[in-house]
Amino acid sequence: MKPITESLFENNNNAGGKIYTNCSYAPPEVFAAAGYSLIRSWPGDVSQNFPDLLPTDFCPYSKAFLADNLSEESFKIVTTSCDAMRRIKDILGPEALLLEVPRVKKNSRVDFYYKQLRKIIEKLGIDPESNIYRSNLVTEIKKYNYWRQQLQALMKEIINSPHYSIMALVKAVFKYTSQDFKGLKSFIGSSGMKPLGKSGTGGIEKKDELNPRLLIISTCLLDGSIASLVEEIGFKVVGLDSCLGERSFNVHVSEKGDPLKSLARSYLYKPTCPRTMDMTARLEEVKKLVEDREPDGLIYFVPKFCDQASYDFRLIKDCANDYGIRVLFLDGEYGSGESGQVRTRVAAFRESFIL
Repeated sequence: MKPITESLFENNNNAGGKIYTNCSYAPPEVFAAAGYSLIRSWPGDVSQNFPDLLPTDFCPYSKAFLADNLSEESFKIVTTSCDAMRRIKDILGPEALLLEVPRVKKNSRVDFYYKQLRKIIEKLGIDPESNIYRSNLVTEIKKYNYWRQQLQALMKEIINSPHYSIMALVKAVFKYTSQDFKGLKSFIGSSGMKPLGKSGTGGIEKKDELNPRLLIISTCLLDGSIASLVEEIGFKVVGLDSCLGERSFNVHVSEKGDPLKSLARSYLYKPTCPRTMDMTARLEEVKKLVEDREPDGLIYFVPKFCDQASYDFRLIKDCANDYGIRVLFLDGEYGSGESGQVRTRVAAFRESFIL
């Protein structure tokens, strides 16, 4: 029997080995070690609503992911990030594999996730115990650790300087999740950033009353339009807690011990996504983010019909109130930052800091 990917790749234009995924919990190292590029899908086409396949009131990211990937020429890894993505997997059928990601951080769940990753590797036609694969996996872990460190250093520069835009981070994360490392290196080198790994000020800059410090929090932020808008309005963005932001690269995988087990543990224990419903861990991480970044305000963006984000927002709002931080709730589809209504609300939110 052929490995599942061999039949999918042998007669199409995607024979270079690209696999698309929906979630930051899928470790790209696992696939890179097998010769494939795991690319996070950030679709731009939202024109198709699939009335014959999906309910009208459905997650905008899930609809766009389907529109971007409803093709026999691309192979998908769909994680169980939410029930909507399970529905997408059902529609895609054999073109996609389902990667079960636990919602709880504990040793038994690490073992479960480890076994799930092994199954995926075996379905790619690779023996996860082979010396060649394990050696490749160690190499990929080191490579991805390096690039994540570069993104973390970039984030520090953005936080600590009034001259750097959060959009630099958004663009860098797009390149990172697209496996465009050559482009990422060139982007960092030409974007006017100081040498990465060296803090520009060594601490948090003095607060500027004309540019209130802002945290943006979301499940999946969909696109960069919200971040771009809030900077244009006059906020200084000091944190981007979403899959388009810091949760994509705040991961360090141990280079010791069993490499696949290390990956399973590190990705499961990365900054908590609202999907986990681990409210205690989520709250502690948000508190630390607030204390480290010292924001004046917080914008929480919810993709329409996202139940997980709605539950998460109530928790985050209570936390922000405890710290005396003002909160603005936004919800919408792709490109919400280009909406006149959203622009008006964000502008009014900023004015509330200077009146």
